[in-house]
Amino acid sequence: LLNLGPDADQWHNAHTDAVYDASDLGVTLNGISGHKSPTSMVFDRQQLLPDTLNGGALLTCWSPANSVYMYDIGEDLLLMRPVGSVKMSMTRLVSGFSRPMSVVLVGSTAYVLDLHRIWEVHFQVLPLPVELLRWEAAGVCRVELSWEVGEEVGLARYELQRMREGGAFETIGMVSAQGRSRYAFLDTPP
Repeated sequence: LLNLGPDADQWHNAHTDAVYDASDLGVTLNGISGHKSPTSMVFDRQQLLPDTLNGGALLTCWSPANSVYMYDIGEDLLLMRPVGSVKMSMTRLVSGFSRPMSVVLVGSTAYVLDLHRIWEVHFQVLPLPVELLRWEAAGVCRVELSWEVGEEVGLARYELQRMREGGAFETIGMVSAQGRSRYAFLDTPP
């Protein structure tokens, strides 16, 4: 699988002695960084993790702390998510373990066994910082979306998405949160 990053995608060039990060350069790495040693993997087959994390796999990895060539010296928990049929993204979720050996997923909690203890990593679904009072969508080719909120707490913007039948969600627009109660957006699909 081609690794799109943003993590576990560094390599060392023995000729120049430089360390490169594939995703920073806009290229892919075949697999994960050679200096990272995966020690266990568990798949989220039942999609128990929150929406932003589900459908992938959790990996524990470690690399020697004395690696002089890599900046990404990690004893960490990574999330591997498929992107199409031949690509994946790798994202570091937690670091700082001491030689992690195993990960088990029970509900939305991962248990990581390292050299000294068992760690609990809780993945919680947090409520939105907004009280939605009304949501309406009207129209066929051009759809007028309108909504009313009661309270917005620390909200920067609304990201509007649509999903075509059997497809994935795609972002169609953004509306800045302005502390008012009524918002609208016109969706004009191509």
